[in-house]
Amino acid sequence: MTNDPEIVFSELERLAPHIKKVHMVYSQATEWIIPQTKLAAKKHGVELVAQRADDIREAMTYYDKLFKRINPATDSIWLTLDTVTANDQIVLPYLLEASWLRKFVLFSSKPTHAKRGALFSLFPDNYQLGKRLITMAESSLENQQYAVEPMNKFQVAVNLRAAAHLGVQYDESLKEELHIIVPR
Repeated sequence: MTNDPEIVFSELERLAPHIKKVHMVYSQATEWIIPQTKLAAKKHGVELVAQRADDIREAMTYYDKLFKRINPATDSIWLTLDTVTANDQIVLPYLLEASWLRKFVLFSSKPTHAKRGALFSLFPDNYQLGKRLITMAESSLENQQYAVEPMNKFQVAVNLRAAAHLGVQYDESLKEELHIIVPR
């Protein structure tokens, strides 16, 4: 259920066009997506700083160091679906507090993160995902093989309180294109 990095960077460009550098911390579980993420970032003119961390302690140490040098005007942090580096009980509250205090963009691949304070989140479009699974199942009956691939059917949740705090404003036409707007 990992978002296609191409779509993530397209949405970043649309929702926070001032961002020129994205920091992400990943573990072994999500390392497979890094090459595609680097290509997508480059295509969108964004510098990707990807750091591997194999446990929460490593991730937190990296985030601590990052906060000392992050430029809120151009830098952001992307929380992937990684259960180590984007842990909901330890990492997320820490990053939400830091993003609020330092006023940098925090975005995520989990919809609940926008509700809790991330600027935006991308999450699966379950209807489109179901259609894709049916196609794959039918094709597997014909002995076709599928590789692991990122998901390219998604929805967007945006936190307007976080946007206002960061000085980001969205016009009504953009708001109409969003799937979930919090708070309501």
